[in-house]
Amino acid sequence: MRFYTEYVALFGLGYVGQRHAKNLLDLGYRLLIVTQYGQSFCHHLRGIYGDERVLQVAHRQSILEQSNLPLFGLICNGTSEHYSTALFLADLGVDLYVEKPLTGSWSDSASLIKLARKRNVIITTGYMLRHSQEVNLIKAFESNKNIETPCVARLEIGLDVDLWRNDPHRRDFYSHDKKKGGGALLDLSHEIDIAIEIWGLPKTVFARSVPLNIPSAKDNGISTEGAVELIFEYSDFFLVSIGLDMFRPTYRRHIDIKYADRFMSWNHENGDFLIANKKMSQDKITWDCQEVKCEPRNANSWNNFFVASIKIFADKLKSPSRTALVDEICDRELATAYLLHISEIACRSGTVIALDRMSSYVALQEP
Repeated sequence: MRFYTEYVALFGLGYVGQRHAKNLLDLGYRLLIVTQYGQSFCHHLRGIYGDERVLQVAHRQSILEQSNLPLFGLICNGTSEHYSTALFLADLGVDLYVEKPLTGSWSDSASLIKLARKRNVIITTGYMLRHSQEVNLIKAFESNKNIETPCVARLEIGLDVDLWRNDPHRRDFYSHDKKKGGGALLDLSHEIDIAIEIWGLPKTVFARSVPLNIPSAKDNGISTEGAVELIFEYSDFFLVSIGLDMFRPTYRRHIDIKYADRFMSWNHENGDFLIANKKMSQDKITWDCQEVKCEPRNANSWNNFFVASIKIFADKLKSPSRTALVDEICDRELATAYLLHISEIACRSGTVIALDRMSSYVALQEP
């Protein structure tokens, strides 16, 4: 079977890949699924959406046998496979949506983005929370020129990897193995990307990681860091601390931002978003609180993030100013890849690293 009409090439059919497959089909796309596994799931999809909309092939070279190249490629295989898959597609001039992180190393990310610029390819990483209502609220709030620079901010994500990857074969998953691109720093890197989305790149980075040598980690076959603490320093002594924890008993994701006379808090579990302004009344401090109800974290809300992110990406493909957009997107994706790389080095060295300019660290030794 060959596709003679427009289609999307989907790489990987794990939990995230299956979610993307259903969403893309619901959005009206045809799918060429590139994987050696998942025949039963593809059969299930054909039963729902029709044989003519789902084609499974074992190897990416099969794309060259189609009557035309895909509209775009969606890469959600293991992190260690992102680079070779994306390189193959980008060299063909195919636009790319790559599940986070972009690749497992700085050199691979830099090389891939360099090729994307050369081939005028739009490449987006699946950091879908950068488009969330809450992040947009914070950005809008801080864009007000009357708002002072924050004093300190805390971003935190904690979850139980046993529940997150509740599968008898979880020891084979990339998230459990550093060599495959796993670990808290890469696998829970949404918060690092959010920090860049709101405040840009910091001046300095300090990091500490906690290796997983506890019995439960060994039982799960985990060979990577399970928790990372980061401190980003910005101008005017503004500090952002980030906690990434893969072994927290209960799920927790939140952002707290403290200003001189106000406080902002987002609780992702229940969707609470609070802005509190300090007031003086008869020599007493009172707080004027404004609450914005956002969508709480559940299966539906997570899927809404996935769908919205794909729609935003698809809209970018229609831009009449492609070259300028490619440069803008490449700069943004490079920033997150760069900060992940510097954070990795900070974890290994235990020192504070100053970020003078991006080009200064291209030649740094890979983690």
